[in-house]
Amino acid sequence: MTRVAETRKGKALVVEDEALIRMSVCDMLAEMGLETIDTGNGHEGLTLLAEDPSIGILIADLGLPDLSGEELVRRARGLRPELKIIISTGHSAARAQPVFAGVTFLAKPFDVSGLRRAVEGV
Repeated sequence: MTRVAETRKGKALVVEDEALIRMSVCDMLAEMGLETIDTGNGHEGLTLLAEDPSIGILIADLGLPDLSGEELVRRARGLRPELKIIISTGHSAARAQPVFAGVTFLAKPFDVSGLRRAVEGV
C-alpha cells in the first residue's frame, strides 16, 4: 500500500480571498499530488511562507484586499528567491509590471487542466 506522503509531489501555498475559489484550487492541487496550505490574505501568506521552507509553489490571487499582488510577489521573492510563483487573475495588464518577470499567470476562471499546465510550467 502506498502511503500518502510517498505520493506527494511537493507543497503549494494558496493565497486567495474568495473561500470557494481557495477550496477549489486546493482540491485541484491535491488531485495533482501536491500538499496544500491556504489562507485568505497576503500578510498571513507571507508568514506561512517564512515559517515553512517546504513550500515550493505560491499560487496567489492578484486582487487581495490586504496586499497588492505586486507587493506580495516582491515580499515573497525577498523571503524565498527560488520560489515558483503562479498568479491567478483576470487582469492581463498586470503582466507588464517588471516585478512579475518570471511569474506564471493563470487566467481566471480556470479548470484542473489549466492549473496543471501552470504548475508543470513553473
